[in-house]
Amino acid sequence: MTKVVMDTSSLVTLELIGILEKSFEITEIIIPEIVKAELIEISSYQDKEGKTAKNILNLINGGKIKIIKVKDKKKAHSLLSRNVNEGESECIVCCNENSVKTLVMDDVDAAYELEGFAISNGIKMKISVAVLVELHRNKIINRDELKKYVKKMIKTREWEGGILEVLAKKYLGEL
Repeated sequence: MTKVVMDTSSLVTLELIGILEKSFEITEIIIPEIVKAELIEISSYQDKEGKTAKNILNLINGGKIKIIKVKDKKKAHSLLSRNVNEGESECIVCCNENSVKTLVMDDVDAAYELEGFAISNGIKMKISVAVLVELHRNKIINRDELKKYVKKMIKTREWEGGILEVLAKKYLGEL
């Protein structure tokens, strides 16, 4: 079982396409407290993301997703920028503090800014499509399902024409 830290957007993405619970078969998902706080805020909206956030909160409350308190808030604060919010900075610090080597997040601008910290601490940053690829590699979903989920992810998250669509298709091409 691979330990991963996920940010709010990647959790929402995987739940929106209906695959988050399947990912528990191959990953132990860890989040910092701020991610739960962001999900609580999102859950107050009466849209699909709000409903999705409620579903994720139920998984957290059911013990399927583990919450960890970030100890070095100063370090997390030092990583904040125009492109890196509190959730993303605490996620990468959470990885570092708990020897988790994979951070799943879909914010390309934040990932670019956090790359130096990630490399120097041996943390691999991946987009949520990587979870689908791992589900396929572990024979939990087949190739047709993988393609279907990737297409659904691109459409649902409105990645068409953007860098995340390019990265998603790159992951498919590597199989």
